[in-house]
Amino acid sequence: MFVGAAHADNDTTTRRGATLTELRNGFADGEHVGSLLSGPTCQDQSDRGWSQLLAKRVEAELPRAFEQEMNQFKGAQPLQVQAFVNKLDMQLCQAPAAAWKGSIQVQVGWQVVSPVDGHVVYRASTEGSFTLAKAQRMSTSAAMRAAFAQSVRKLAAEPRFASLMQDTRAINVASAH
Repeated sequence: MFVGAAHADNDTTTRRGATLTELRNGFADGEHVGSLLSGPTCQDQSDRGWSQLLAKRVEAELPRAFEQEMNQFKGAQPLQVQAFVNKLDMQLCQAPAAAWKGSIQVQVGWQVVSPVDGHVVYRASTEGSFTLAKAQRMSTSAAMRAAFAQSVRKLAAEPRFASLMQDTRAINVASAH
């Protein structure tokens, strides 16, 4: 579980269509998750490794993106969703004055869990990305959130996920198999 799981809303008049109940990642400390470039032409390169700072950013930004994207489904069937971040690729070039350009790509594995019996009733994997072609002053956290939001939108567009959002009978039938 993670801190964001406390966002679950049991009021049926305002409930979201899905609640992120668990967030995990498979990265080891120091594992390569991108490159940081610098210099006038972005020629100087250093590896970007997984760290506690990146873990905190993922733990903040994925739930925020999930909640923002799922808010459009208010009143839909409440789903319990688990996320596993499988890929984070940050290719960033630091520019002067705290500006940067580059891209962030993510890949997230999703599981929908039946609230009836706790069985996984649906699995999917989606990707998202965000790119700044020209150096700008923008937080990398906001860029990460945008990449995660794209991944969430792709999940919401999956026909089977949409079906689960519409009808709890689909969850009960899927759970029976």
